[in-house]
Amino acid sequence: MPGLIGRKVVVSTPKGGHLTLTVLLVGVITASYQIASAPRASAAAQPEVSGMERRERLETLAQKLRVERASLVFPKKKKLIQVNGRVPSPAYVRENIGRMEEKPFDGTIIHLHERLIFNPAPFDEADFLQEYEDLAAIQWGKFTDNFIWTVCNADLDWFDEEQWQAVLHNTRIFAKAALFGRCAGIVFDPENYGFPVFSYPDAKHHDTRTFEEYEARLEHCGEEWIRAVQGELPKARVLDLWYTGAFISGDDRALWSGRMTPREARAGLRYQGYGLVPAFMNGMLRGAAPTTVIVDGNEGAYYYESKEEFLGFVRFSKQLLPQAYVEADLRDKYHAQVQTGSSYYNGYCYGHFRHTPAPNLTDEEKAKWLEHNVYWALTTSDEYVWEWLEQMNWWQNELEPGYEEAVRSARRKAEAGEPLGFDMNSIFEAMKQRARAKLPTARVAKAGSMTVPSVDGLLDDPVWQQALPLALGPMLDCNDPAQATEARLCYDDRALYIAFRCSEPSPDKMYVSVTEHDQPWIVYDDNVEVVISAASGEFPVYKFMMNPKSATWDAIYRNGGKPDSSYDPEWQNAASIGADSWTAEMAIPWKALRMVPPLPGTQISINLTRYRSQGRQCEKTSWSPAMCWDSVFPRFDKVRIDPGMFGALCPPEKCYQLRAGVDYGAGRRLGRGRGISVRTCQ
Repeated sequence: MPGLIGRKVVVSTPKGGHLTLTVLLVGVITASYQIASAPRASAAAQPEVSGMERRERLETLAQKLRVERASLVFPKKKKLIQVNGRVPSPAYVRENIGRMEEKPFDGTIIHLHERLIFNPAPFDEADFLQEYEDLAAIQWGKFTDNFIWTVCNADLDWFDEEQWQAVLHNTRIFAKAALFGRCAGIVFDPENYGFPVFSYPDAKHHDTRTFEEYEARLEHCGEEWIRAVQGELPKARVLDLWYTGAFISGDDRALWSGRMTPREARAGLRYQGYGLVPAFMNGMLRGAAPTTVIVDGNEGAYYYESKEEFLGFVRFSKQLLPQAYVEADLRDKYHAQVQTGSSYYNGYCYGHFRHTPAPNLTDEEKAKWLEHNVYWALTTSDEYVWEWLEQMNWWQNELEPGYEEAVRSARRKAEAGEPLGFDMNSIFEAMKQRARAKLPTARVAKAGSMTVPSVDGLLDDPVWQQALPLALGPMLDCNDPAQATEARLCYDDRALYIAFRCSEPSPDKMYVSVTEHDQPWIVYDDNVEVVISAASGEFPVYKFMMNPKSATWDAIYRNGGKPDSSYDPEWQNAASIGADSWTAEMAIPWKALRMVPPLPGTQISINLTRYRSQGRQCEKTSWSPAMCWDSVFPRFDKVRIDPGMFGALCPPEKCYQLRAGVDYGAGRRLGRGRGISVRTCQ
């Protein structure tokens, strides 16, 4: 093979044509991205060369590859890209590509020994030479669209030009690695893994530079960054795992659901943890060559549970996102060069993630859910769908039962244009029916006129010492909580009284940002809430929420969808923070629920919940095991109100019995034998 260096080789193509290729590196033939390289000579047969000689050979190869990319055409079809939590190295892919290509994918993500593309210190390119060579030696076959993994997490000062030049230097290294590997492009992951690089409130010069100054700087940097990529990798494809970063903040959901206008979403960026991402992406778009493609990878699809969410994101990506976050003069370019992608996550469908309903599903139901998400991701994406895999491994055949079959089935149906054949609503309903069979019961005493609690947040009234504690457990899509929560209830002819005691070993670490009434961001605070259906498990549903600073939010849900926060009744509340817990009290008048004081036999559906925020390890608990649906990043329109999963309050004369609801779905009243047997306390 060494004797072939510099010689021309003619290779026939599957369609009868031919390519003239040049052998530039021992055992490596530059070729179309779908033509495998020649067999690599063994390491023992290679002559020892100096670092300078290796650099020269690689640079010669890079020049030739850039020329060849000019005629590269990416086949336009739906493509499935595998991303493993243990991302393979160039050496691993080089040695195992034949076995890897037996799996139902069109490409993989490759992990260099470094991946922090925004590292403010320059990498030494000499440390990447072996990976360059391994990438160049990979004999690609079926895997036509592969990417180099990068993340943006770094302690970066955007206004330090020396640091920024180091970032551009590092970017060129990653782009050159993609070139040597004949990859489609690079992955751009803007997520905060410890350094909020795209957050204006956390920016190094937050106190001396305005948000507008930061936006201008990041747009400039985004333009320089994409030009650095294109300089090494013509026809680059940038797989941005989430284009605006807004899905973390929740503004995309508010925009999506119509609760926020594009102008309001734009105005809120200065307060968001990823509020500078759109400026960087606008710069990237401004600097993108006509042949560059940027893919919105939609990492938020990890947590989708219905086809409507996949379809809704298409509308968001094509219409609402550019209206809110893309500068007006760039919108035509956005529509021409930004693709709508999608994703799916095994941990959410199979129960490896902390907050998921999967542990309550059967193995067959888990596989159905995975098939559903893969199918709709492929159906709604423009070209790319990527899989994030944890605690499983395709390359080592370490998959749970039904996993590979589900992916293959979804892909076959999507490619053939066949219907999926099922929806997830019936599967989740079956899960909830199983949960209803295990719902708890409790008795709660009626308070006399002299024992009504004072609602001061201290929980030292005698009535609370006598009331039966109700333990809150994990919601159906959450794991067991680390800290205990209990609630106690009583009532009189004026109001329903609720007390919460929330264990918290580190009260100083609680997240409590809201101090005013009806601020929607309270959902991110530590909080407790009461949700009540006064009409026996039917709509409307009333929600009352408060945080440890006694800030409140209330709303009425008339059909299970968007809350109406214009509902603003008078009710009492108070909270207190102690050394190892915080407590909350509420007094909700019956007139706030638009009902008279309950008579014996009256049915009232209720649930009690707590949200504990400890970074990403948040907890969502409830008395009746309802679905949280989105415990990590709670959004009002995502948290679905289902009175059928509430407990049932039924007060007789001396006391009432509280029992979890059995079948209080909207439009269905309790039938004979399905409700509460009223018992009088002696």
